[in-house]
Amino acid sequence: MDLLWLLVAVPVFGLLIVVALILAVVGFIFKRLAPRINKRQRKQVGVFVDKLQSLSEIAQTPKFILLFKIARDVVSPKQSNFISSSVQNSLALKKDFNELKVNIITK
Repeated sequence: MDLLWLLVAVPVFGLLIVVALILAVVGFIFKRLAPRINKRQRKQVGVFVDKLQSLSEIAQTPKFILLFKIARDVVSPKQSNFISSSVQNSLALKKDFNELKVNIITK
């Protein structure tokens, strides 16, 4: 019985070591290829990604839930609601992308 565990454990540990090495190499390559960005640029990228994820979540939301959110905004209007934040994010996305392009890609 002890030999059986050893026969199973050796290939599993070998596979884990190989996967860890591959991940380390891929991580090293990504770090070398990634552009150097400062704190302001990192924050700018974070804001852009947040807006993009928000719009992606809206696009993947089922229609009846979108209808519920829109109806809720119409019935009880607030300062920050679903409709206005969605529109503002979609309008600002192009401007944010162009700023990112100028600040990161061209430098």
